[in-house]
Amino acid sequence: MSGEHSHGYKPGLAELIATLGTVATIVSLALDHLIVAIPFIVIVFAALCMRFRAAGRGLVERLWPCTPPPPPEATVKAVFIYGSLLDLKDLGRTISREVFKRDYVPARLKGYEKAWSVASIRLNMVTPDWRPVRNTKFVWLSIRQRAGAACAGAVVDVTEDEFKAICSRERSYRAVDVTAGIQTPAGQPWTYKHPVFSFVGLSEYADVKDALLRQDYAAKLRAGSLLHGLELDLPAEQPATIDCLDPDVWLAERSSKTAQEQVAVRDAELLKHLDFRGRMRTVNRDRKVIPTLARPVILSGTLYSRVCYVAEQAVRLVSQTLDHVLDHPEVAMRDYSFTKQEIAYAGIEKGIPSAHIPQIARVDFTVARDTVQILEVNCDSPAGMAHLDDLIDWYSTHIPAWTGEDCRPIFPERSNAICRALLEAFLARFEDFSRKKGARPAGIAIVERELEEKPAYTEFLQFCKLMKDEYRIPAVICEPKDLTFSNGELVHVSKKREKTKVELIYKRILWKDLLREDANADGILKAYSKRKVCICNSLRSRLAGNKLFFPLYGDKAQPFWCERKKHPTWKDLDRDVLMAHLPETHVLTEGARDRVERNPENFTVKPARSYQSAGVLCGPDWERDKGNWREAIEAALALGDHVFQRYCHHGHVSSRQLEPVKGIPHDVPRNWPFIVGAYVINGRCMGLEAKVGPKLPVALREMQGGHRTAVLTPGPVVESPDLTISTEEPAASSVLYRLRQGSIERPTP
Repeated sequence: MSGEHSHGYKPGLAELIATLGTVATIVSLALDHLIVAIPFIVIVFAALCMRFRAAGRGLVERLWPCTPPPPPEATVKAVFIYGSLLDLKDLGRTISREVFKRDYVPARLKGYEKAWSVASIRLNMVTPDWRPVRNTKFVWLSIRQRAGAACAGAVVDVTEDEFKAICSRERSYRAVDVTAGIQTPAGQPWTYKHPVFSFVGLSEYADVKDALLRQDYAAKLRAGSLLHGLELDLPAEQPATIDCLDPDVWLAERSSKTAQEQVAVRDAELLKHLDFRGRMRTVNRDRKVIPTLARPVILSGTLYSRVCYVAEQAVRLVSQTLDHVLDHPEVAMRDYSFTKQEIAYAGIEKGIPSAHIPQIARVDFTVARDTVQILEVNCDSPAGMAHLDDLIDWYSTHIPAWTGEDCRPIFPERSNAICRALLEAFLARFEDFSRKKGARPAGIAIVERELEEKPAYTEFLQFCKLMKDEYRIPAVICEPKDLTFSNGELVHVSKKREKTKVELIYKRILWKDLLREDANADGILKAYSKRKVCICNSLRSRLAGNKLFFPLYGDKAQPFWCERKKHPTWKDLDRDVLMAHLPETHVLTEGARDRVERNPENFTVKPARSYQSAGVLCGPDWERDKGNWREAIEAALALGDHVFQRYCHHGHVSSRQLEPVKGIPHDVPRNWPFIVGAYVINGRCMGLEAKVGPKLPVALREMQGGHRTAVLTPGPVVESPDLTISTEEPAASSVLYRLRQGSIERPTP
């Protein structure tokens, strides 16, 4: 192999002889029967084209395994690959395109040797029998310089975006230019047409003491070398091994074997199920359905427990922070953008325990392979619980069919478990509000604006049905203007002139919309001011989702840590756990402007009081996709009340295409970033959902293209601050049960 290496296709000798014979026959027939033969010639020519298109790939790979196809358009770099990316699927998922064996050009790298010299954490791991693995440190293959050495690998041409995707995956490594060291497999010098880069382990990941080698990783390294005909030159001294797997990758590898037609059928079945249950969620006025990923995200029992525990702690944290801030009204208005009106309404229920904690909150996380970070806490009545309940029901019957395994994950022991928990939280809130044990509201109103255009409208219908069927309490869905306050009562009058006394409101409408002049919410606000109606979440606890609280937590000198109050119904906060999961956050000011503008790859900028990723500036992707980063920061400063956070790496889900991509089959797996939302009801995490998207920030808004799905676990789930589970946990406690065992009750921690 040399610098003049050809990038064209070369048909085999046997194929050429066969083709020439066919052409000679056609020519003979054409001369004898010209007019009759012309249609025949066209048909045969088309058939030959199709034949070579289908068989050419395999033929070329067998005869010339070192010959790649023409490189992709806009190719600017090449990568020398020596590890797990020798696996076609791994590389394809990483760079988001279909990869073939012919894309790899076998080569050698002079002056480097392979070594087990990188170690890092992998959180999402289980043993083959589904028992959790501790947060084990694993060892990975790297290369290091050594005079006179050479190591085997393969060169792959990539675009700039594909190179960035590989860099993002290899966060424990740094890219180095190795163009000068590239040789042919025979050891001859080779001047490649593009700059060639490879990846060398970072010094901060060099401590491999006590790190274990995953058996499936070692097997993938050997299989990759054999596939490409490379010398198997792994380091002679092999670390201690462990047999474990990533449960989400396990599911992806089995479900991705499904043919394209079956994937389409699976999607149709899921939509049919949601439509039948009346849970079809839409995203706009045209009733476009919010896309739902037809596979769950799977987290190990340890990781699932970590997310749940941290979510519960985060809700307590922001609630206690709010109590502290509201004790200082001047500070609340100056530093946290609260208005006098908000502070006044927040004081109406001061001292009522249920008004100090949201009945429903959602804590959003990034769950990467080695870190879990809190993105935000949404306390302004998030939705999606009924949809999550239905997804869980559907997965319970379909996962065994996809995987071919005689097993299925465990789900809540009764249908609508998350919705029921929320309604029970509402009733407990009303009992505390009325200060009468066993008290029940005369009627409930779910309040939102532009009702039938909201994605959660079908969820509202389900709440009303559950409340009527199981609690015998009338419930209505209405806009603020439909409620009137007179004679000390808040009343809803239907179109049929039926009156319902409303004593509890599930406030789905956002605060900013409630205060709009056209909302006509005077009746609600008057009733609340006179404590004649209970609102969930209260007009106090809904304020706890302010992102301007986050900068407090990184500064130990702040009075919050010195003077924090302990609510009588809560345990103390687990400060160490919270600090480990809160990203570095600061208020965006002119003084911080230069730091943020110079380092877009390190930061995400967010409005302090927005939801659904509205107004979020994700630095690593901003300049490439949306324009000038400096101008975006200038606009954020002009608006005020923004924070900037250290960029949090996202985990990725391997799945089929979320949206059509030209030239890529629909069922080709790709890696998509996702975030996890933990639903915390009355202080307890009741379920996890995931939002998966083609780009950052991940959101369900139509322009973002996000998909929803459930997060499941092979268990067991525990409530433990140490967030670790021994691998000695008996298999009988696993949440992934065999069907033949019968009962699938949720295990007790």
